[in-house]
Order: sequence, then structure tokens, then C-alpha cells
Amino acid sequence: MIRWKNKLESGEILSVYVRNPRTHTSESFYVRLSKNCRFTVPRIIVERIEAEPGDVLEVTLYPETHE
Repeated sequence: MIRWKNKLESGEILSVYVRNPRTHTSESFYVRLSKNCRFTVPRIIVERIEAEPGDVLEVTLYPETHE
């Protein structure tokens, strides 16, 4: 639903902001959407925001604009 509503395409590059409300830590990074329009949060980011299995994270996606 999110993919369709926001017209996301596989291979698209996005800027991602992820925040862990439990630890009040956040990080930003870039991703390229896979063929099924998924992306993985890099391990280094998971460590920096101190995410644990079961944590609910706040994620904001921004299209990468080329101006």
C-alpha cells in the first residue's frame, strides 16, 4: 500500500531517517530499494541506535532529488 500510494519504484534511491523512541537515538542514511521495494537497515545503524529485536522504530523516507 505504501509503495503504491507514494509511487515508489525498485532501484529508487531514498534518504532514510530512523529513530528508536526507546533510546531516543536516531540516524540518517541512503538506501536503494531492492526489486521487491524493500531495504535493509545496515548493522552499523542498528548498533548506533541501540535497536533490539522487537523494538518499534520510527522510519521516515525521503526521495533523493537530483537538482
